[in-house]
Amino acid sequence: MVERLMTPIDTWKVIVVDDEADSRQIVHAMLTQAGATVYCAADGAEFDKLMQTVEPTMILLDLAMPRPDGWVLLNKIRAMPGGANLPVVAITAHHSSRVAVDAERAGFAALIAKPLRTASFIEALQKVIDGH
Repeated sequence: MVERLMTPIDTWKVIVVDDEADSRQIVHAMLTQAGATVYCAADGAEFDKLMQTVEPTMILLDLAMPRPDGWVLLNKIRAMPGGANLPVVAITAHHSSRVAVDAERAGFAALIAKPLRTASFIEALQKVIDGH
């Protein structure tokens, strides 16, 4: 059996896009305490600015944002150079089996329900990074 090495969290560059400041702060705190470098955006315009200077390891998108929502932003990411293979994780407070199926079909690497729990959140992201 071949043992797969985990990608060290301190090498991660994560962009978090969420219109709720509290949610951004929580995710930022969880990931930076674990060692990741985290960039936050409140909307699509801030995200666009970040993408001009940051080459993320992963992007975390809130699905229920206004202008644009996470679904629209995922399509935009997939159309960017290098965006087709970039791991994008959906985060939502509106979790249901239907949303999970829709997120998988849309091409999200994972769907994580709020409220987030640090250990399981980091573990889920680690699986996404290592599986990509």
